[in-house]
This record gives sequence, structure tokens and C-alpha cells, in this order.
Amino acid sequence: MKFLKGKSFLVLLLILINAVLLVVFFKPSHQTISSSTTTTTNNNWQNVDYPEISSIGKDWDFQKYTKYFQNLAEQKGGEYAYHALATAANKGYIAGNVDTHLLGHTVGDVLYKQKGIEGIKVCTDDIRNACSHSIVVGYLLENGASSLGKAVEACHDAPGGSGAYTMCVHGLGHGVLAYEEYDMKKAVNLCNKIGTLKSANIEIGQCIGGVTMEMMAGVHDHEAWIKQVPNYFKENDPLAPCDSGFISKEYTNFCYVYLTPHLFKSAGVELSFPDPKLFNKAMKYCEGIPFEDRNRSTCFGSFGKEYVVLSNARNVQNVSSMKDAQLLQVYNWCKLGPVEGVSPCIESALQSIYWGGENDSKVSVRFCNIIPDQKYSNECMENLIGSVSYYVKDAKYRELFCSEVTEKFKEDCRARLLNPIR
Repeated sequence: MKFLKGKSFLVLLLILINAVLLVVFFKPSHQTISSSTTTTTNNNWQNVDYPEISSIGKDWDFQKYTKYFQNLAEQKGGEYAYHALATAANKGYIAGNVDTHLLGHTVGDVLYKQKGIEGIKVCTDDIRNACSHSIVVGYLLENGASSLGKAVEACHDAPGGSGAYTMCVHGLGHGVLAYEEYDMKKAVNLCNKIGTLKSANIEIGQCIGGVTMEMMAGVHDHEAWIKQVPNYFKENDPLAPCDSGFISKEYTNFCYVYLTPHLFKSAGVELSFPDPKLFNKAMKYCEGIPFEDRNRSTCFGSFGKEYVVLSNARNVQNVSSMKDAQLLQVYNWCKLGPVEGVSPCIESALQSIYWGGENDSKVSVRFCNIIPDQKYSNECMENLIGSVSYYVKDAKYRELFCSEVTEKFKEDCRARLLNPIR
């Protein structure tokens, strides 16, 4: 199947921005289906009122948000503060271009101090799993490399849909790099030790993906990161460190998925307020990868996940509420690069929007339908049906989803998802 062939190296995102969605190895024990097709868990907190968020300032910067929610976490607990942050993001209290996922990490850090590794059991999948990421990273940094196995095991308790385990291991990869003081080679070697036969060693790739993402900005220890930057980034090679040879070929695709911010910077893009006129230059760096190398397509595709986040003013919490104009902008940005990169870019964007079924499927359907080019629109819908088949086994969800697609795809949708369910 065309979808599964492309999925093996494009649909890797997972997070943080991700997205990318990740390979399934376990099914959550509690899954609920509502009239809008989403797959989420532990959502009782959504019925709670969080009056504190009404005092959030409209002109706050990231540091003010951080201090506010950290104080709230210390006063009322990390779990309460994390849910308050998710509510604030949903209701538009967080200003545009503020990284809500990173903000979620700062609250998760407080939760870890309060509850330790057990804190992962009260996390939710909101803000793209920032809470569970913080828990496993905090545990590793506090207990060292000998605790890595337990941290990976704890990821089985990570909340969310079918990709939550691998998204958690990705988050752990951030901590692995910080633990190794941003020596990327050492971090990759540590990642190589955490694979499990049960999961076909997917943990290795996800960990390397997290290492790569953390290497883009040095969030956990900026000074240590600055010292290592010259060792891994080369002015004359925008594709470094992914093409430097110290990552096994089996896992280099996980590196290219998260190299995108560096490609933007190499093209002169200001990440705080990116200029779309420079997107073509950034995407063309992918042409430096041999045509027959699957990483070339992965590289192009990686831009799609970034465009979704940028179009939505970096708010990963309310992707389901994206307007048609924002969704069309994502497509238009994908079109700015080389023609061969358009389809991978759209597929990556779709996976970031769908997010393994944890976002309302209606926004994914709208994204595919709003694409004016029929070829790309059809590919998008075919891939979306494939994603539902891959991530969601609930019959009611599938039936409702097929009722949402256009008449043109209803027969195919029902044939692939309902007859029989597989």
C-alpha cells in the first residue's frame, strides 16, 4: 500500500512540535470517543474551572508565562497548573508565537519535583505530551544513565493515544543529550542501548530523534549546548550533523525529521518571525541528499510539521481549532519548495494535524479538502484514511469518521475501515 510505504519514514513526528506521529506498540487502557472524532484520555479536568487564567496578561512574554505557571504549580500543584495551562491555551489566553509545548515542560518540571517518576501517572496528553516528557527527563537527569531503563519503562504509563509510548521515549532523548552535556555522539551511543525486542528497537530511533531536536536549541542547558555547537554544525554543510556518519543509517531518518530548525537558520530565517520568502532556500537544502536516499523525502517532509505550528502561532494545544485560512497557508508554504517535496511536506503536515487521532479528525478532513490541487488533495485524504486505519481500532470512531469525509471517499473509507475492521 502506498500509504504504508511512505509512512515508514515520513510519519515519525511525534512531537514538539511534531509532529510527527509515531509507530504504535501499545494500546491505551482507557479510550473515549465523542461526537467529534478524537481519541483522548483522562479528561475530567476539562470540567474544572480555572479562574486564575483570567489574570494572564495579554502582553506577557515567555518568561512571564513561565514564572506565572511555575508559581501556580508550587501553590496548587503541578497537575492543577498543567491543566490550567492547557485550558488557557485552548481559550486563547496565551499570546501567539509563545511555545506552549516548551511552557508545558516548565510546569512538568515542577510536577516531577513534587511527585517524582510517579508523576507521569497524573499527566495528560495535552500540549503534545510535554508533561510526560518532563517527568522522564527529570528522572534521568537526577538518577543518571543507570536509570535509563526504568525511565523507558515508565513511558508505558504515558497518557494519550496509540503513539504515546514512542512520543515519551522521544522526549527522553532530550534528556539523554542534556545528561551527556550536549555531546551528540555520546548521546547517540546511549540511545543505542535502550532498544527492546518487543518494540523492534524503535526506542533507539525515537531517542535519537529527541537528541536531534534538543540539539537544535539547547533548551535544558544553553551554555553546555553553545560549547558543543561547533563540533556538530558546519557552515558549509547545512545537513550536518545528520550526514556526519556517527548515526547508524537505520536511524538517520529520525535525525532529518528534526533538523528543520537548523535548515531554516542556515537559510537566514529568523525563527521568531520567519519570512516565507526564505522557505524555498531552506527546503532546497534537502536536494543535497542523494535522490535514491529515502532521507531526501524525509527531509522535505519535515517542513510540513513546522508549517502547521508556525501557521497556528506555535500553539500546539488548539490545532483542532485552526481556521481554513491557516490550513491553506500550510499547503501554500509546502508549495514554496521543490516540486518533489510537496507531497512529503503535505503528508507530514497532515500527520501533525491529525496527531494519531488525538486531535479532532474534522480539522484533518478540512485540511485535505481545502487543498486546491486535486492530486494533492486526493493523496492527503488517502493518507488520512490510512492513518485512521493505523491508529484507531474503535468501530464507532471509524464509522463517524467515514461519515465526515466527502462523498467521493466514502466508499473507499468504509471498505478500508469498516469491512472488516482491522
